[in-house]
Amino acid sequence: MTHAHLTTNELVMIEASVEKDTSVLEIAQSLKRSRQTIHKVVTFLKQGHSAN
Repeated sequence: MTHAHLTTNELVMIEASVEKDTSVLEIAQSLKRSRQTIHKVVTFLKQGHSAN
C-alpha cells in the first residue's frame, strides 16, 4: 500500500476547517483522506502550530 503526502492546499483547508470547528470525520470525507491522517494534523494544529 502506498501513501501520499498532504498538499499545502489540503493543510490550509484543514486549518481553516479546524477554526470553524468542523469535525475530523467531515474534513476527512470532504478531502477523501483517512480520519487518522486528518486527526494527526488537527492534533498538531491544536498544539499551536500552523499549516504555513
